Amino acid sequence: QAVFRVRPVTRCSATIPGHEESILCVHFSPDGKGLCTGSGDKTVRFWNMNTQTPKYTCRGHTSHVLSVQWSPDAALVASGDRQGGVWVWDGSTGKAVGGARPGHTKFVSSISWEPAHEEGALPSRRFVTGSKDGTVKVWDTGAKRCVRSMGCHTAGVTQVRLWLWDDGMMG
Repeated sequence: QAVFRVRPVTRCSATIPGHEESILCVHFSPDGKGLCTGSGDKTVRFWNMNTQTPKYTCRGHTSHVLSVQWSPDAALVASGDRQGGVWVWDGSTGKAVGGARPGHTKFVSSISWEPAHEEGALPSRRFVTGSKDGTVKVWDTGAKRCVRSMGCHTAGVTQVRLWLWDDGMMG
């Protein structure tokens, strides 16, 4: 039998300053080279993890950014805010793709992209958002709009995940 020693983390290995208020959400890019953060300062920031430096500061949200999520191909980042706004950002330039997408009436609590588990599934085009308003919305980045809204929940939706069944249906 092997003996493993588990040592507690006693210090922070790196700090990257940049946001003017608290960071509320983070997500690593699929290749691990980038990081995306959302903050109370109403911005989404992209970071280079190799150099530990900021790449882009994305402005457009009108409230605290509560959710950020990279697409599986790292081409896009979706973000959601406290007022229900949804934005999509270009992962290589940090520019907004299509502007604000209204839809939720309360804060966006979770975002999940369509998985890229099948050949030809890239680029990722669809993602879902869950909100405190009790709805789940499916967004199409090509159409730049919500293509499906499901509102049967009696309370806020705190977490969403998107997957595809063999027949192409989403869950």
